[in-house]
Amino acid sequence: EKEKEKEKKKKGKGKKKRKRRKGKKKMAEERVPEGNYEFLDHTADVQIHSWGKDMKEAFEYAALAMFDYISELPAVSIGGDPVDIEVSGHDKQSLLFAFMDECLFQFNADFFISKKIEITLFDLNEFKIEAKLSGETFEI
Repeated sequence: EKEKEKEKKKKGKGKKKRKRRKGKKKMAEERVPEGNYEFLDHTADVQIHSWGKDMKEAFEYAALAMFDYISELPAVSIGGDPVDIEVSGHDKQSLLFAFMDECLFQFNADFFISKKIEITLFDLNEFKIEAKLSGETFEI
């Protein structure tokens, strides 16, 4: 039986075990996500898989997953006024990229980490998003 398993692995029919990289990614994989998303292996750093009852909710969870990867969301508080953002794209993919990029900009420019994201306008005809990010300023 062990010989059969070895043969399957040689032929590529058995499950391949992925090697876990050291560092922050390992920490993120061991935590239970805060919502409808998961972190997947990717050669660059991390790949996010998000889902929801509709595309708007999946976009919200994609951005939350990014913030959860940056800092553990259970430790983040919601305080102060929400940050309003507006983005646009030319298709769904560019719209998601612009949305994630603007959320990341809020962290890079102002060290703002969002724990709650509410998309208030999700227009797939004009490819526009308006959203409110609620969270706190990250202190180093």
